[in-house]
Amino acid sequence: MIVARYIDRKTKKQESGQMRIILHAGANKTDDDHLLFCLRRNLELHHQNKIALPLPKNYRRPLRQRMMQSNHTAPDSDARDILLDVFLNDEPENCQKLYMGIPGFFGAPTETVQNGTFYPHAISNLIRFTELFRRSNSLIFCFAQSRDIYSGSYERGQNKQAQLHSKQK
Repeated sequence: MIVARYIDRKTKKQESGQMRIILHAGANKTDDDHLLFCLRRNLELHHQNKIALPLPKNYRRPLRQRMMQSNHTAPDSDARDILLDVFLNDEPENCQKLYMGIPGFFGAPTETVQNGTFYPHAISNLIRFTELFRRSNSLIFCFAQSRDIYSGSYERGQNKQAQLHSKQK
């Protein structure tokens, strides 16, 4: 409820009939869907305020599959509407806002650091997402924890690269 009020005050008024998509794209291991399930505790209240909070099983795989397809082909003109139908399957029909939490949106934990780059697929994922939901008023929230958490990930990535490099010789 507080999140929705904050967003409404901070953004311009939504066009009628336009779905506002709120994407919580946290870094891996920062949330573990805690925010989503806290919000779902008041599901009826959110539905009264026209906010859809679908379960992750309703949107993560279909979105990931469609974004991977868009690596090779441009999104169909009806791709957005088809995805929203899938995402909102168990939600009230009058919802105007959709909240999705996707902790691995920027990349899998093993892809956190590659070739010295932090989340090298983040920009391409954002581009594909915005292409799919071009007609939606999307807000993306990112959260991260201490960079010390990723030092182990970085070191593992460097070790893998060294191993691959030595095998190529």
